[in-house]
Order: sequence, then C-alpha cells, then structure tokens
Amino acid sequence: MRFGGFFWGIKLATLIKSFHPSVIHAHLNKAALLSGIFGSMAGIPVIAHVHGINQAFYYRFCRHLVAVSNAVANHLTLQGIPRERVSILLNGLPGVVRIGPKQIGSPFVIAIVAKLHRNKGHHWALDALASSFSQLPACEIWIFGNGPERQNLLNDFGPNQFSGRIKFWGYKQHLDNFYPYVHLVLLPSLSEGMPLSLLEAMKWGIPCIASRVGGVPELIEDGVNGFLVNPGNGNELVAAIQKTLEPSKWYFLSQGARRSFVSKNHFSNLIDGLERKINLLTS
Repeated sequence: MRFGGFFWGIKLATLIKSFHPSVIHAHLNKAALLSGIFGSMAGIPVIAHVHGINQAFYYRFCRHLVAVSNAVANHLTLQGIPRERVSILLNGLPGVVRIGPKQIGSPFVIAIVAKLHRNKGHHWALDALASSFSQLPACEIWIFGNGPERQNLLNDFGPNQFSGRIKFWGYKQHLDNFYPYVHLVLLPSLSEGMPLSLLEAMKWGIPCIASRVGGVPELIEDGVNGFLVNPGNGNELVAAIQKTLEPSKWYFLSQGARRSFVSKNHFSNLIDGLERKINLLTS
C-alpha cells in the first residue's frame, strides 16, 4: 500500500479513538480494508459500499456490504462472501429529468465522462474513433476527467492531432453547462459496477453507448436508451455510433433515456435502504 494509504490509516485510527462512532460507512476498496481492520479492533461495525467488480479480499473485515448492482453482488458471492452479508442497493442520483439537447445535427458531440484510468477503456475507444472519423458524421469527442492516464492520452490524442476533434476538458465538478450540447455519452470501460455517469446522461435524455460489462446491462438496453458493445471491439463501437447519430433513431433513444432514468433511478431507495442497514448494525 502506498504511503498515502498508510497515513490515511493513521488518521482513521486516530478519529476512531477520539470519537468512537457507532458505525463506519466506507467507500472504495482500500478504505474498506483499513476501516474493516480498525473497526474490528475497536469493536465498531463497518458497512462498505462496493462500487465495482472488486476483489472480496478488501471487504473481509467488514460486517456488511452494499452492492451497487446485481452484477457486483453476484461477483462478491462468487468469491465466497455469504449472501446474507450483501445487500443490493442500486446506484441512484438526486434530481429529476432535465432538458437536454433540443436538436441533433452537425457537429455531433460525443462525451466520455470518466476517470482517466486504464480500466475506463479510453484508449481502445479513441483509437477506433480516430481511425474512423471518415465513416462518421462530423463530430467532436469531449473528454471529461483527470487521472493517471491523462498524459498518455494527451500524447496519443491531444489537441494538435485529429484536427482538434478530440477535446480534453479536465475534471469538471458540475457538467450542467455541458450536457445541453452533448448528443451521445460513451463509456468504453473494461469493468464497471453501476456507473453514475450513464444515469447522469439519461437524466438529460442523452443516449448512451457503453461496454457490456458488470452492471452496465442493468442500465443500458440495446435499441431502447442506447447500445451495448463488447469492450475492445472498435468496429462494433463505430457501428453503434453510426446508428445512434441517425436523427430519427437519436430522438427515439433520447426519449428512451428519459424514461429509463425515471424507471431505473433508485436514489430514494438507496438512501432509505442504507439507513435501515445502518440501524440494524447499531441496534
């Protein structure tokens, strides 16, 4: 574990000793591991949110786990975690359907909203798009986010290449100023739990194309609110984009995205369910 994790662990242990909370709610794998260890030592139950297709090792000391999708729950139980220790509380977002792009036309804007990490699949998707620009309607690719792959991506797809059609915006805390101009959200990940970026896009009525991995098929329905593609399959990705950007199909998928946000967004269930789990652990 890196030194940052070591010092974070010391800070956590100090906070537990000072405040002795009745429960610890952890997110992300290393935070869950450290919280589970120190919580067990202090006799404090730990409930951990599992956001991705992660190794069960990180959660071995946690009392209860919250999986953000059915795929995440199945992955945990297949690794030997008892089913009674896992609850499924699907990811959700606050808010209601927003008014997204009012019209579709050239240039089309395709956005990737994700940490710039190898697992998010930027490289294979941008390779496919960059080599297929001549097959696509006039479009721009907007990249939002920062991360360890930023420099590699800039080297290969930076502003001086591909006639400036790939733009790196960096991390933006609020994307409300951008979504009204986005026609398609792409998530080419190699692994996912239940990505909030897809829910956020559907909230704006934006069709999505995403990798057929993890909990993504629980959100994206082929031909209803977007399309699913196999990660690494550039031809499949380009074909899906071509279909999505056909105006009549785009309008149909946009309406499907709005309906999907209403039916699949479970934010209130998430909050209420988490509160019940915490109460059970502390009663």
